[in-house]
Amino acid sequence: MKSCWLTFLAFMLCVSFMTKAQSFVDVAKLEYRVSPENDYIDTSAFHFDILTAELNILLPLIIDSSNYILAGGTYSELHVDDYRLFSTVLQVGWQRQWNSDWKSTILLLPKMSSAGGKWVKDDFQLGGFLLFSKIRHERFQWKFGAYVNGDRFGPLAVPLLGFKWQAGRTWQVDLALPLSLTIRKTFRDKAMAGIVYSGRKFSYNIEESYRYMEVSENFIWAFTDIYLTKNLVFNLRAGYSVLRDYLVYPKNEKVDISFGPADIGDHRIGASNSISQGLSVQGGIIWRVHLDR
Repeated sequence: MKSCWLTFLAFMLCVSFMTKAQSFVDVAKLEYRVSPENDYIDTSAFHFDILTAELNILLPLIIDSSNYILAGGTYSELHVDDYRLFSTVLQVGWQRQWNSDWKSTILLLPKMSSAGGKWVKDDFQLGGFLLFSKIRHERFQWKFGAYVNGDRFGPLAVPLLGFKWQAGRTWQVDLALPLSLTIRKTFRDKAMAGIVYSGRKFSYNIEESYRYMEVSENFIWAFTDIYLTKNLVFNLRAGYSVLRDYLVYPKNEKVDISFGPADIGDHRIGASNSISQGLSVQGGIIWRVHLDR
């Protein structure tokens, strides 16, 4: 059974709105990650680094006190062995506070993901994200929703279930199964630190060879956020992968449907060798806007 996950960017940037305790949104984020000395499990004759760079921008445009329009995008690059892969995602959505108990977020996520060169129709994928929040009180809310996407390996549909809990003035727990878990502590509004599990599953078209790459990235991180100014934050993470893989298949081999950790109708046989698990280090610069200050 493969661990999975999908577009962490959309979820983590949107769920922060309109929560009174430690509420913020990361409007812009630039990240770089390196996982050194990886090898293929079946053929470990040489080692290679896995490199990821990502720029994410999401702007909440206020309509009134109950409605936001969300607009932004993400550009990312992934280097795995000899593969150089690129992805551009647009984010357009709406968030509404329906009453004191309920709010919702909906995003449309068209993207182009490929090994570069001229864009072709198989590079295009269309996804969507829907999240509902049931606010019990200002320190606790339930969350449930789903992410869907037309990936190269077949349709992906990931149900989401979790909660956000302000456990005291400085501690917060944010859970969204099976996507993420964050436990963090705030230190006098100057820094944050904690533990993060993050996972996602996505794909790239490799047109010239009539193949595609399916990526499963799952990490357990220790992290710290250091406030350089009121809004400028330096983020540092160090962690280890869990069931991470980058598998290449012929384009005609697909699953019937993937629910994230489980693929239904997966009879594919053309995957390349699995990649070893390993350490990763990530650094980033964030422009963060606090909604409760």
